[in-house]
Amino acid sequence: MVLNGCAVLGIAYSGCNVISAVFFLVLSLTLHGAVSTAALASMVDISPNYASITLGIVSTVATITGFVSPIVVGYITFENQSIEAWQHIFEICSAMLIVCGLIYVFFNDASLQPWNKSAKKNAEGGEKELTLLYPVEETKEESPK
Repeated sequence: MVLNGCAVLGIAYSGCNVISAVFFLVLSLTLHGAVSTAALASMVDISPNYASITLGIVSTVATITGFVSPIVVGYITFENQSIEAWQHIFEICSAMLIVCGLIYVFFNDASLQPWNKSAKKNAEGGEKELTLLYPVEETKEESPK
């Protein structure tokens, strides 16, 4: 997402140069494909049992930009259809992509999460016990002497 943000920044500063704007737009969309192999795939890594639910929650939050961005664009460009106004819009988009990409790079942890457990009925008492479908090796901590 960081490189995608840099490409969008290129769109912001391409001005009226159509070739430059199209080049950076195609580059941005090409780099956006990397999101499928990184951020979206990490949801399967952290919880294979609940990947669909996790993706649904994340997509719901991410969709907020889909209805907030037209409001922001309308506010910035209302009666101001200028290159500078659109430059500000692309700068905001670029900043969001770069900041979110850096947050992902520095804080992402793709290790299997403890809440990736499935309820299973106990054959003896009918009680439910939590078991891991994908067991995680636990490290034994030594007690201080």
